[in-house]
Amino acid sequence: MRLISILVVFLELSLTTANASPLEAWYSEAHVKKAISVPQISKTEIILSPETGLRMHKNTPYTGDVVSYYPTGELYKLERFKQGLRQDFLKQWFKSGVLSFHANYHAGVQQGKTTSWWGNGMTRSETTFIAGQVNGLSLQWYATGQRFKKMNYRNGKEVGLQQAWRKTVSFIVIMNTLMVVFMA
Repeated sequence: MRLISILVVFLELSLTTANASPLEAWYSEAHVKKAISVPQISKTEIILSPETGLRMHKNTPYTGDVVSYYPTGELYKLERFKQGLRQDFLKQWFKSGVLSFHANYHAGVQQGKTTSWWGNGMTRSETTFIAGQVNGLSLQWYATGQRFKKMNYRNGKEVGLQQAWRKTVSFIVIMNTLMVVFMA
C-alpha cells in the first residue's frame, strides 16, 4: 500500500511539472519548495552598487530571487542573492526552455560544480570551483556529445595532462609540451 501511495505522489509530481514552464518546474522541485519563502523580483528592480559590488533593491542589499525574461517573455535567468551577494544558484535557459547553465555560489563566490548545456540538451561543460577558482577536472563536449577537451586545474591554473579531441587528431599537452596523435 505504501508503494502505491509513493507511486501516486510521483505520478502527480511528474504530471504537474511536465507541462510547467522552466521556472515553475524549478520551483516545484522538492528541495526548492522549502526555500520558496524568499521574495522574487525582476532583474530590472536590482542595481549593482559600484561602491560595494552588492546587488541592491531600494538602497538595501537584496536577499531573494531575481528573475529575468527574454523580450519575448520566455524565462532567461533565475539567481538567488543573500545580503546582495549571489547565494546558492544561478540558472540560465535558452529561449526554447532548455537549461543552458547552472552554477553554485556561496557568499558571492562560485563554489562546487558548474554545468553548461548546448541548445539540444547535451552537456557542453562541467567544471568544479573551490573558493571561486577552477579546481580538478574540467570537461567539455561538442554538441554531438563527442569529447572536446579534458583539462586539469589547481587553484585556477592548468596543471598536468591537458587533452583536446578533433575528428581526425588528438592533442595532448603534458608539462607545456604539445603531442599530436593522429586518429585512424
